[in-house]
Amino acid sequence: MKKPSYWQINIVNGLRKSRNFLRNESRTKLKKYLDNQVFHETLFQCRVVENGILESFFESKT
Repeated sequence: MKKPSYWQINIVNGLRKSRNFLRNESRTKLKKYLDNQVFHETLFQCRVVENGILESFFESKT
């Protein structure tokens, strides 16, 4: 089984969706929310299964 691929994601859209999900909570809470997801500490990469579909994981959380 191959290791998961790491994909760059669109941070602007991701943060926008996160803000909408959190109803414009503080930036600290937004960062905490992102840290609790599949984001790494850089907040710029997410882990995706090798042959999986790269989609917004925010939508699956709402």
